[in-house]
Formats: sequence, structure tokens, C-alpha cells
Amino acid sequence: MKYAWNKKRKTVFRVLSWILRHPFSNHKTIAILDVGCNDGRFTDYYYKTALREMKKPFVVGLDIALKTPSVVVSQNIHFLKADARNLSLKDESFDLIISTEVIEHFIEGEQFIRECYRVLKPGGILLLTTPNRSRFTALPRSLISKIKGKRYVPGPTDEHLREYTSNELINILKNVGFNVILLDYIAFNPYLPLPDQFYFFLDKLADKSGLFGKMTKWDMIVVAEKKLNH
Repeated sequence: MKYAWNKKRKTVFRVLSWILRHPFSNHKTIAILDVGCNDGRFTDYYYKTALREMKKPFVVGLDIALKTPSVVVSQNIHFLKADARNLSLKDESFDLIISTEVIEHFIEGEQFIRECYRVLKPGGILLLTTPNRSRFTALPRSLISKIKGKRYVPGPTDEHLREYTSNELINILKNVGFNVILLDYIAFNPYLPLPDQFYFFLDKLADKSGLFGKMTKWDMIVVAEKKLNH
């Protein structure tokens, strides 16, 4: 389980560095919103990553259940207690929104994506991660929800009120107005009771196989851009 979480974190930071070097290569300053920041630990990491990429960052961490920040609040790092579905922020005020493992905690995914679109500047980027409902262990829940006529498919825990397949998430993003520029899957399902060596073998196999990866990987990462002419 620890291996899968670490792999997800490394993937987020690798993709973040790519965003800062490529889509934002000409940005000297960058406003970043961390939605679902918890205690702000990763908010600080995002700030430091932007600094390493020679940017001047301004970062806001936001959470509906904001904990006491584990980092020092400064002129360039702020924290806000607010609902992701109602960001209470000005239109077109951020260059980049990062939201890891948040959208599955409520059913109003479309509203959340619309709020992200609203507060992003034209050309702004949304980076999010969420569980991959296309994994084979989620198929029984999808089938049961369909039989019962439910509109949304929950996750394996009470905290996950709605999980998404990659196609569902892409369609929501496109319907709001985003251009999806990256979608990838992260880490073989860590909840299966497998010996470590066999798990690592399957994880490497999933990295090399598109369909096998889609059906077995636990999480997915999506990068979407707000079009310049919106």
C-alpha cells in the first residue's frame, strides 16, 4: 500500500514539473490552488517545486475540513477553509489547480469541475487524481449500481461517494470546456492480498500494457487545460 501511495506522489510531482517546464515555460510567476490540502504538507511541496523550476509561486491551500497547517503561513502560502464545490474565489484567478483524491468524496463532480474552470485563467491547467473505476475489482459495484438504477457508483469505502471511469471523467471535463492533454493510470491495485514480489511484477507488467493497466491500476491522473478562447 505504501509503495502505491509513494508511486502516486512521485507521479504527481513528475507531472507538476512537466507542467511548469512546458505549458508554463514562459510564466515567471504562477498562482497555484491546492484543493483538498488537508494540513498543507503538499501545498508546501508544490510551492517548493515551483521555486525549483525558477518560478515565483503564490500558493493557496483549500480544504472543507482544514487542519492546522503543518507549514508556516507566509506571504506566498495561504490557507482557506472552503468547499471544493463552491470555491468562493474570484473568476480567472489561478494558473494551476491541483486536486489529488478529492472528487470521489462527493457526488457533485460536475459542479466541482465547473468551479475549477471558473477560477482558472485562460490557458490554466487542472491536475487531478482519483481512483480508477475501470479496475476489475470495481466491476461488481458498477454492475450492482446499474441493476439498482443508481446514477452514481460509490467506492469500496463510505468516504468515496462517487468513483469515475476515465471516459466519464473525460466527458465531464470536455462538457465543461476543458481540453484533456494527459490521462494515465497509476499503480497496480494495492488492496489485493498479494506477496510483495508478485505485486511488483504485476505493477511493472501493468506499466507496459495499456488495457491491462487500465483494468488493474488503482488510480488515475488527468491534466486538462482551460482553452485560451473560452
